[in-house]
Amino acid sequence: MMDLPLKTLDCICTRSESFVGDVIRFFTKKRVKEATNVANHCGLIIYIEGIPMVMEMLGTGLELNPVSDYDNYRDRIVAVKRLPFTDDQIRDARRFLLSTYWSGSVQYSYKELLKFPTFCKRLGLEKVSSTKMYCSEFCEIIAQKYNLSWVDSATIDSGIAPIDIQFGKGETVWQEKSSV
Repeated sequence: MMDLPLKTLDCICTRSESFVGDVIRFFTKKRVKEATNVANHCGLIIYIEGIPMVMEMLGTGLELNPVSDYDNYRDRIVAVKRLPFTDDQIRDARRFLLSTYWSGSVQYSYKELLKFPTFCKRLGLEKVSSTKMYCSEFCEIIAQKYNLSWVDSATIDSGIAPIDIQFGKGETVWQEKSSV
């Protein structure tokens, strides 16, 4: 597995070589000017018994998967972002994320994702109590729960994308070398 400096609530931005990944990148890569390995997915790091896991929204809903799933060419980490969460916020978020995960109450939002490529305007992220969302929206909602944000407010009006987190606020802890 890659030796990345991961902490709980870090956001990993990933790139998958798939049709859906290609479509997401096609509609969002123009948001950054430089050529780079653009992310099409993201999730939050949470440790389970010392093992780094990714809490992520997938087509089947909120899932918990090992970081090692992203250690290959087809699905790979292209950036790790970090916000200044306090230790208390990290402990609270870990409890919240695990209880949300085990409840099975959060589903993927295909409707919101289908709106995204057409850039339908959405008003903010007042969906904190929603049970349907997509990956980058999930990461932003968790950040907003603690009065933080991965993105500049101007980005949110057109739907938040993984690339907005990849090149948004927060410290870039690790970034794959540019090539595409």
